[in-house]
Amino acid sequence: MTRIYEFQEAKSVAVCGDIHGKFDELVYRMTTLCGMTDTVVIVAGDCGFGFHKRDYYDQVYNRVLPKLEKSNCWVVFVRGNHDNPAYFDGETVSGKRWMAVDDYSLVVTPCGNILCVGGATSVDRYNRESYRPLFHLGKNEGVLYRKPIGYIEEPVSMDPADWWPMETPYFDESAMESIHHAGRSVQAVVTHIGPSMCEDVMPPTWIDYLVENDPTLPADMRRDRETMDALLARLRRDCHPVRHWLYGHYHHSWQSDINGIGYTMLREMEMKELR
Repeated sequence: MTRIYEFQEAKSVAVCGDIHGKFDELVYRMTTLCGMTDTVVIVAGDCGFGFHKRDYYDQVYNRVLPKLEKSNCWVVFVRGNHDNPAYFDGETVSGKRWMAVDDYSLVVTPCGNILCVGGATSVDRYNRESYRPLFHLGKNEGVLYRKPIGYIEEPVSMDPADWWPMETPYFDESAMESIHHAGRSVQAVVTHIGPSMCEDVMPPTWIDYLVENDPTLPADMRRDRETMDALLARLRRDCHPVRHWLYGHYHHSWQSDINGIGYTMLREMEMKELR
């Protein structure tokens, strides 16, 4: 079932690239440098949840809350590969002005309905703690793994870590059915990576170096993009009037109109207002 987040008070929506734990800087940019008011800012993944103890994020929220309240702004966090999926259940981080949403959530604003889908493969996963190959379909050393579609039912530890096996995106057919049967239209999509026709600006020499220790990395990265392709195909099949698709992950800027949709890659801390 798709979770709906309604922001009827909002007058504008902006999407931000990766912030990698720079929560204070994000709110400072929103409220002071950019002077935003009555705005929902959606962070397109790699927010930075999971690298500290749980209480740390409550402390940050309490610190920035006065600025968000004064400017009447909200922050919506979408899951990236550098985020602990346990925080993105729609409940763990669910302040009035600050929320980490689960995949296939729909953000409803006067500016349009925005579908949020997180996840990606970490290109540096081999060098992060506790690396194990993805898409293992059973048990290995007592650890349950992610399936190619959906999540295996397994509680994810809230302890600080550097990498989480369930980092990749998945296509949720039931969520898309829920949106379709509810009669909800989607005007914009925010993900951590884009479909396969979009730019990824990943240096080939860097990938060659990483593949030496992680030979399944290219195939897993292709599977990520194919998941986004499946999402795009379903949106088209259901005739959603998607005008914008924004994503982060690659730490570069790029944009292009392709078959009626404006695709935008956002670098770190870059913001773009939806119009």
